[in-house]
Amino acid sequence: MVLRHLHRLSAGWLLILSACSSLAVPMNEPLRSAVGNTEYRLIDVNRFGGSERALVVVALSGGGKRSAAFAHGVLRGMRDIRVQPEGRESILLDEVDLLAGVSGGAFPAAHFGLYGKASFDTFPEEFLYRDIEAYIWGTYLLPWNWDWLVNPLVGTNDRMTQVYDRLMFHGATFADLAERGRPQVSVNATDINFGRPFGSLPQTFDVICFDLASLPIARAVAASNGLPVLFSPVTLRRYRGPD
Repeated sequence: MVLRHLHRLSAGWLLILSACSSLAVPMNEPLRSAVGNTEYRLIDVNRFGGSERALVVVALSGGGKRSAAFAHGVLRGMRDIRVQPEGRESILLDEVDLLAGVSGGAFPAAHFGLYGKASFDTFPEEFLYRDIEAYIWGTYLLPWNWDWLVNPLVGTNDRMTQVYDRLMFHGATFADLAERGRPQVSVNATDINFGRPFGSLPQTFDVICFDLASLPIARAVAASNGLPVLFSPVTLRRYRGPD
């Protein structure tokens, strides 16, 4: 009798796990041009606005949600600093050419890059005041989020990609960042094969013949926040070959 109940219980769990294996993981697309990812180069993104003689680079470091809050505050503070590049009136935030973020700093960097100054009104509600830890625990404790247990092509960070996209980025890709213009945004992660920095910049993705424009912003942010052991790595397909 006990074995029969255990058998039914096991069968029930298998049905639940099979039903929840529905998370769609986007596969990165190959480059369509032999000249590489030219649409998101620094010189093109910053073509309009900003000083031609001053290069302003801002790096937002990691440290969880506290680092995200600090970085968000830094960007807000830069909005209030008046500068005079080449004798004209401007604010420091408008002069930023490259905005780089890693881990917790990747959230405000990507959010500001996508929404501009509107980010100051929406980012706190969409991320800072959200209980992100509840989504993380839900990935492991709620059976309907267990795609990563039954699908070899799905990892725990693919679930978090879905969460970040629903909360903040709403399907936006790096093509949207390129269309918006300055500043250029680099969401930084680590290449675990070599232990080297891996930034979402044209020169990085040219090496693997990856179409950067097709990369979802949420996926880059999830990779940047992929704490080892807690999250699975985000995998990208390399298209580089003899041609």
